[in-house]
Amino acid sequence: MLINQKISKNTPVVVEFKLGYIFKTIFFNQFGPSLKGHVLYISAVSYDWQSEFKSAGINQTVHRIYLNLNFEGHMLFLKKKRSFKIPQRILIAENIYIGEVPKVYIGK
Repeated sequence: MLINQKISKNTPVVVEFKLGYIFKTIFFNQFGPSLKGHVLYISAVSYDWQSEFKSAGINQTVHRIYLNLNFEGHMLFLKKKRSFKIPQRILIAENIYIGEVPKVYIGK
């Protein structure tokens, strides 16, 4: 996939941070000398299509088409490996189908 190619071109990423960030407390984040590290991404993107029909009123139906993207990967930084999963749902198309409204409607 094109997304996987773009991600592999942009790695590793150089990140600069203060030494206090290593202590994982908010009080020390901005203290100490600056350090540089490399972040390496290893990821994969998968996709799936989803079609959905819903009632929108008397004799009306909404049809939606979604693109579901799943980003799964690992980040390697300072000899620590972190796994992540990012699901993303994107609406591609929406259409409302309108039928003829009956002259008499008997509901519940």
